[in-house]
Amino acid sequence: MASFETYRFDAPRMARDESTLRTDGCLNLDSTTTKKATPLHDNVFSIHISTIHKLVTMFRFPAVCMSWDGQGSGIPYASGLSFHNDAERPIYAPGFGLVIDAQLPRHERFAHGALDWSQPRLTARELEMLQLMNAITDVPGWDDAVFDDAAIAIWRQDASEQWDLISPDAWSWCLSELRDAARAFKDTPLVDVLNAASSVCKADVIIPAVTMTELQTGIDRLARDSDTGPGISHLVDPTLFPLAYESTRVLTKGGHVPLDEIFSTVGKGEPGPHQDPLCPGFHPFMSRPYPWSQDFQMLPCEVRLPGQGDETGRPAITSYVNNLHPQQYSSLYPALESVLEAAIPMWNRVVLKPDEPRLPRRIRTYGGIVEPRYPPSWLHELPFWPEDTDPQSEAYQRKRAQVEEYLAQPDAPPALLLPDRWGNYPYRWYDFSDWEEQLGLWEATKTKFERLRRAVHPEPGVSFSYDEWRRGEAGRPVVPGHVAFCKRYHPGDNGGITYTHQQGTKFAADDPTTVLKYPHHIPYDVDFDLRESWREQGLQVVVQVTRTTLSPLQPYAKEQDWHIHGTITDRIVAAAVVVVDSHNVATQSIDFRVQAELCAAECGLLRPTELRALEITFGLPEEPWTAKDRAPAFQELGSVKLPVGRLVAYPNALQHRMQSRHLIDPTSPGHQDCLTLLLVDPHYRLCSTANVPPQRHDWWFDASLEGLDWPKKLPFEMIYEIESYVDDFPVSMDRARAWQAKMHHDAQVCQESINHSVDKYHFMRGDGYPSP
Repeated sequence: MASFETYRFDAPRMARDESTLRTDGCLNLDSTTTKKATPLHDNVFSIHISTIHKLVTMFRFPAVCMSWDGQGSGIPYASGLSFHNDAERPIYAPGFGLVIDAQLPRHERFAHGALDWSQPRLTARELEMLQLMNAITDVPGWDDAVFDDAAIAIWRQDASEQWDLISPDAWSWCLSELRDAARAFKDTPLVDVLNAASSVCKADVIIPAVTMTELQTGIDRLARDSDTGPGISHLVDPTLFPLAYESTRVLTKGGHVPLDEIFSTVGKGEPGPHQDPLCPGFHPFMSRPYPWSQDFQMLPCEVRLPGQGDETGRPAITSYVNNLHPQQYSSLYPALESVLEAAIPMWNRVVLKPDEPRLPRRIRTYGGIVEPRYPPSWLHELPFWPEDTDPQSEAYQRKRAQVEEYLAQPDAPPALLLPDRWGNYPYRWYDFSDWEEQLGLWEATKTKFERLRRAVHPEPGVSFSYDEWRRGEAGRPVVPGHVAFCKRYHPGDNGGITYTHQQGTKFAADDPTTVLKYPHHIPYDVDFDLRESWREQGLQVVVQVTRTTLSPLQPYAKEQDWHIHGTITDRIVAAAVVVVDSHNVATQSIDFRVQAELCAAECGLLRPTELRALEITFGLPEEPWTAKDRAPAFQELGSVKLPVGRLVAYPNALQHRMQSRHLIDPTSPGHQDCLTLLLVDPHYRLCSTANVPPQRHDWWFDASLEGLDWPKKLPFEMIYEIESYVDDFPVSMDRARAWQAKMHHDAQVCQESINHSVDKYHFMRGDGYPSP
């Protein structure tokens, strides 16, 4: 991927207030700022901030720290910011005192999904290994069965029938990994699946039964009150009544919305500030869709983490959940807290640090394996021209028998067949029935060699053992690569990006004397815990509840498009989803895919034969000649089932989609309820429901009539007439629906930005070095 380094402005430390923002080594610019930076030293010039901002905007350079992240996505960052949205001081968060598209450098935050995370593409065999282990851990009692020889024999047979690449070595590796997971499962009921550089976590018995009952009861009531129809209904929708800049009233100067008296603050505060993004073109050199929402932000609720002396021992929601009335649905709040208690340990295992893979690859290779690599050694002894030989001679008959035995071998499977050095595939229609007369000894042997040559999927445990992999000592590849042309990005000490690459003047696969040192894996901190790291400030979480209603007239709900949650503005880094209730609807699954690197320049000199072997190794189709038809750099990791009660957590750096749902009995109706919790990156603090008085007109109007006798004496028509005079206070449903439509459009633009900007796999076909 491309990466860019731009100029940085050096300026002294400046007082942090609402108009002038300063962090170590960076000048952070607000669009309304007009103050000058007073130099600390004589050789540092005074800078008129508003002038710089105009110049920066004109040339589409980001004005926050003037640096780019390591993925080259065009996202500006500022280091060392201290966010807060507490009651004692003005809000200091993106959009409030900071430009909306400023963010922390990569080493000071978690990875989000908008061009912020990519991982090495997995080989096709490793991908099948992940899917096999995911399937086995779905079997009830799997943690005991992996130590039972009879169960293992059945699974081994099923695996060989269902997955083509589960070889004996791959099965042995999977069994070792499953047994280690089963031992850990005895201590905590969490299972990591599809776990490579990123990971998904699932748990079946982690949510108490009483919590599931409370959720089912509360969601049923929500559905009745919402008068849901066929299809997907969003009962608690974070895109309805969001934070709308310049419209939503916010307690920007301090103060909080009390959870038990949320209507005491209605009408207070001031509209949020206008947002003037610093990089509306998203890239300094080419215009791309804008992955932030300039106008809207989801409103998370505040979650207090349990500390010493906390009797409940569970997280507590301390501000109202947007669109979930805290009094009318008060029973749902403790149920949500119980789900949060279960989700946080799972989020610990899936949140991603940029540029840091969670696990090393099980099969590491920088090239494809071709067998047989060369024609038989006796090929040069065969006569090239048939007329130059005596068919009756003893030498000819001996060579003919040798060739006939060679031709009797089965051809390579079509899926593994490789082209010759010119990119041509052998004629598969020729049956060699008259090979001696039509081809001769030499040509028949050469033709058969081309039909025997196949790509061989590399095996695990070849270049490093399972135990070495567990320790992170997994740097040695099965096929060494040529790394002279591929840069690697690492966070620098000051938050910037340093470029390091290893030099190799020869392709190691062709010259064993060439020694290339590949780094070992750096493991994640096993003691990392969101509860400990952010105990004082707490977490921010977005809640979403949906119901899918199917009927004989509408028995299907189509699958979703690939997407991430929200835009960069929402700072969502992880999610947890659970199917709360399902009636007459088949078990749902959620698919995952990730942006996956495959740097051609690491693979040395690739001719068509080696290139096709590499494509087969990584599960890629043969590269088309036209650029528009080339495969985007995504890899589908697999699916995780969502039976009722299973909690599944995953990083928002992975794109996901819910699979289609259908009725089990097509003659009867059915429904399915789903709860999703979205984790805001705790390195930030966003404006939340603690800072925004309730915006829903229906909540305010119902609360204003409570305790009054006279409305009870009026007909409903007159009450509705009175309500019509104040229908847009605080915000009407019509205006909220208009905001919702615009917010959905911003999310679509964000996804288009990702799809537009992701690389496509491209290799130079023919002799010469591949194209990076």
